[in-house]
Amino acid sequence: MIQRSLNTGPVSIPRLPVLIRCDFAPLLNVLDMNHAFPPPPIKPFERLQARDGLLITADRWNKTQNYHRQRQNFHYQSVHQPGIVCGLGVRPIARDGAEPAQYRDGRSFQLQPGIALDLMGNPIIVPQAENVQVALEPLPEDPLTVYVTVSYRDPEELAVSPDQEMMREQFRIDVKTRPPDDLEVEVCRILLPPAQPVQLSKAQDVFFPGYNNVDFRYRQPATLRSYALVRLAQIRHDNPEYNRNFANLDSLLKSTSVLYPDLEGSDRVDMLAWESPDLDSYDLLYLTGQRLSMSQPEGMALQRFLKGGGVLLVDVPAEGSELGQYMAGIAQQQLQTPLEPLSRRHPLRRQPFLFAALPIGAQRQPVQVFVNGGIVMVVGNIGSVWGLDEELSLPRNTIRTAQEFGINILHYAWQRRLMTGLQD
Repeated sequence: MIQRSLNTGPVSIPRLPVLIRCDFAPLLNVLDMNHAFPPPPIKPFERLQARDGLLITADRWNKTQNYHRQRQNFHYQSVHQPGIVCGLGVRPIARDGAEPAQYRDGRSFQLQPGIALDLMGNPIIVPQAENVQVALEPLPEDPLTVYVTVSYRDPEELAVSPDQEMMREQFRIDVKTRPPDDLEVEVCRILLPPAQPVQLSKAQDVFFPGYNNVDFRYRQPATLRSYALVRLAQIRHDNPEYNRNFANLDSLLKSTSVLYPDLEGSDRVDMLAWESPDLDSYDLLYLTGQRLSMSQPEGMALQRFLKGGGVLLVDVPAEGSELGQYMAGIAQQQLQTPLEPLSRRHPLRRQPFLFAALPIGAQRQPVQVFVNGGIVMVVGNIGSVWGLDEELSLPRNTIRTAQEFGINILHYAWQRRLMTGLQD
């Protein structure tokens, strides 16, 4: 940990340390986690009961101040999500720059002033530029992702003189190889090449940064939070075409932020087998391919998943395919919930987007939808229309209409999981 004084200029508030930490933990199978911003804890507030003659001690004064801070943070957690408010740019320091010599080494950058908010609603204020060194070495064989984060520091947790009248709330800068934790806000990422010296530089194309470039693509703005987060996974099975639409699932999830911001898709699409212990933590499972066969344990896993409120989306390539016939048999014989055509009043047709005619599928014909018991079977390979096709020939309106129906499916999965859980 590197600690140095913050230059506050002509301000009468006493100076407190800014903390800059480099985390040397190795990058071992580290994956970004889904960012589900939890609501505040269900816990009543307590406040000081004032009365005439009450002696105001330091402890009682702190309790009154903490009450207002908790109420403010409670409001923020309820309706907002953490992220960058403004500023906090990152400029690689050139070797011929005007900064101190210790930062003209090719591995240093300057964090610009700015504001962020963390998960608890604490403001993270960087009042002036801070020079930071990437004190990490690349791995010998694999690229290394470095995360630059800022976090809030309560001055009461720092060594402050008890005689000091005013305390300035502080921030911390971390340069680490692990993704940000719950109370850290990501500023940027840097991908270091294997077995090469660190030489930071500006990206020629900010949308496609390379090695040693500052990458801003993953930082999140502070904004209103979505009321629903849907987790989606694809089922892996023995048919080689089970993952043909995998990339398009990500396109569907990303479309929620533009087409229906109240609903948020998970950060990534996971790949699972039926026997995965994490199956019940997902709202929607996506299944496709030409054919399918399920063992008895796999069928029981599906039954538990559906009973818990989950939704299985079966994306059938075309009418009459083996996959559609097999799943229709599973639904009727094993699950006792025969699939039925989508009705006029079903929420899949009405929420949040209204559909009379159903969207176009891969065969340039409207898809067919059958549903019951948590299974949604779409005949027509709708997943192939959620993203870019190989020939780049799909009309924009076709893609958008299919994505809107996909959002209806995500919304239905979230609602079914929620309302099933409320009964339990």
